[in-house]
Amino acid sequence: VVTYNAAISAAERMGNLTEALRLFGELKKRGLTPDVITYSALISACEKAGHWQTAARVFEAMQNDGLEPNVVAYNALISAYEKGGQWQRALDVFVTKMVPLGPSPDVITYSALISACGKAKQWKKAFALFADMKRRHVEPNVYTYNALISTCEKGGQWQKALQLFHELTRRGLTPSTITFGALISACAKAGQWQKAFALFDHSQRRCVGVKADIITYSALISACEKGGQWEKALELFD
Repeated sequence: VVTYNAAISAAERMGNLTEALRLFGELKKRGLTPDVITYSALISACEKAGHWQTAARVFEAMQNDGLEPNVVAYNALISAYEKGGQWQRALDVFVTKMVPLGPSPDVITYSALISACGKAKQWKKAFALFADMKRRHVEPNVYTYNALISTCEKGGQWQKALQLFHELTRRGLTPSTITFGALISACAKAGQWQKAFALFDHSQRRCVGVKADIITYSALISACEKGGQWEKALELFD
């Protein structure tokens, strides 16, 4: 089984779900018993390939085999649901299975759940999860904050997005291009063009390794358009 686990994990890392499923089928034909590591790698392969339905079936098969899913398996399934836009399924597996039965959720669990709710514009649920995360003393990372800030951007909560940015920096975390892109977009949507440019300036002058991408520039141009700042918009092309 150890050899097959290594091969399935290799296929998972390469994003080759077909090969991972083939190896799993071969393992079963040989009369070998898959373990938690086997199933976790296979669910992760499904997640990376964007096949949430297959991930759910594999997770169910794991439980039918009498195995207790570990945090890796749960995170892979929740991430698969997040990628597939299935925020309610993601929350359901968290609330009805992971929380009451274990294992303890970690920062990856919460970041995926918050992102799933954010994509569905369920910003209140995303913040409830963030509060629950803090209650459990799970330390958020930059990915958690990015997911929350993106949630605020989609939900028109630009002031909350700025509060999260300040909290992120107070914690000593380093904001990324994604952080600034979502922040600037949140301000742009609210017509806060001055704040959008202040954030852009901050990202370019004070944050090493942060490079504005097409999303950031599009958001800035949108902010200029809403604020009637066409000259500012032209400066971006210089």
